[in-house]
Amino acid sequence: MTVSIQAHSPEVGTRDAAMLAEQRPDHVLVCVSGAHDDLRLIWHGAQFAQRLHATLTVLYVCSPPAAERPRETLSADRQFARSVGAALVELPAISVAAGIGEYAKERGVTHVVLSDERRTPWYVAWHGSLVKALAGLLSDVEIFVLGDTALAPHGG
Repeated sequence: MTVSIQAHSPEVGTRDAAMLAEQRPDHVLVCVSGAHDDLRLIWHGAQFAQRLHATLTVLYVCSPPAAERPRETLSADRQFARSVGAALVELPAISVAAGIGEYAKERGVTHVVLSDERRTPWYVAWHGSLVKALAGLLSDVEIFVLGDTALAPHGG
């Protein structure tokens, strides 16, 4: 399943959003979690960035900052990211959403690619949804969520 979320603030019209998109170069941010599907996520993000002629960055948010990092997975992620022309950035943050939001705003990210959370409804009700949190934080950024299938081209 692939979901594309376009989050635009209500006060920004379609024409204004198009002008904003024209003013800044495309920058695709692939958010990895240290999970088994990171390499697939990076590959799809790289393909997407290539189609857009965009800058590609891979981001791993360390949350909470003292949490144990999946070193082997991140090492493989870093090596594969380099092979597709991207850097892997490790960023400590209070929360994953806050880290992604801060990085995306500071670096002019235009597209965020992340994996399907696969959380139970109870978990989402208690802890909240990363996708919803990002949509609220990044009103002018397109968010692509990869499920079990490949990243589909954005359809508007």
